[in-house]
Amino acid sequence: MAKTKLPCAICHGELLKDEAQFVDETTFAFYQKAPPIEHGIYCPTCFDSLVRPELDVYNAKMERAKNVNIFSLAQSKESQFVRRIERPVTVEGCPDRQEAELRLAFHAVEVDKNSLVDVELSSEKIKIGGRWQSSVWSGRGIPVNIDEEILKRRFANNPN
Repeated sequence: MAKTKLPCAICHGELLKDEAQFVDETTFAFYQKAPPIEHGIYCPTCFDSLVRPELDVYNAKMERAKNVNIFSLAQSKESQFVRRIERPVTVEGCPDRQEAELRLAFHAVEVDKNSLVDVELSSEKIKIGGRWQSSVWSGRGIPVNIDEEILKRRFANNPN
C-alpha cells in the first residue's frame, strides 16, 4: 500500500505526512493582522526559510506578552501618572479571562509597550444548545510604557 504524499504549499514538492510541517489558522492566532503566510503544508526547507522566522518572532512576542504589567481600571491610583497616548486595544469572544488578558497583553507588545492600564474585562453568558451555558469574555485596555525601575520602587512595600 503506497503512502499518501502531500504537496508543499511553496515548492509543490511531494512529501510524506511525517515530513510535513502544518500551518493552520491557530498558528498565528493572537495577531491582529496575521503575516502573509498561507495556511497549509510545508516541506522542512520551505518551512525553515519562510515560516520559522515569522514563528520565532511570534513566539518572542508571546513570551513578552506573558510579562506585561496589567493595571485594571480600579487600580487607577497606581497608574495615574502614566501618559495614555495610544488608542485602546480591545478583544472579544475569548473563552476565559486569562485568554482575554493574554490577548490584550499581546496587542500591547505588538505596539511595543510593556504595560496595560485602565483594563476592563467583562463576561457574557451564552446558551449553547438548550441547557448548557458558557461565558464569553471581552476586554479593553490602553497600552503604555512604564519604566521597570519606577514599578519596582512604587510597589516595593506593596505586594499587590
